Amino acid sequence: MKCWTKGEFFVVGTAVDKKTGAPIALLAEDAADGLRFPGGAFITLKDRQRERFGDKLARLAASRPPVPGFRGREAQWVKPELVVGVCHLRGTGALRHATVQDLHDG
Repeated sequence: MKCWTKGEFFVVGTAVDKKTGAPIALLAEDAADGLRFPGGAFITLKDRQRERFGDKLARLAASRPPVPGFRGREAQWVKPELVVGVCHLRGTGALRHATVQDLHDG
């Protein structure tokens, strides 16, 4: 049985999924030693929220990944200031079948 849960994560970049070509958000969460990368999530925001999301990411652009351990990934990096609501399968520390569903940016 699949159990879904929701959580909040920082956006640290965006990329394109290699299999589907769909846009994904690269996410991070607080950990004892800084930020930790649990995975990515498909961006499922609708019209106006998607526009706001893109505008905010453009203002937060960064030249390097803010979380260690990103190798060989083509991505657009951003400062980890934008928080999003993500729906994902409950379970291990890695995000599975995750989708960005809303902005929690005030």
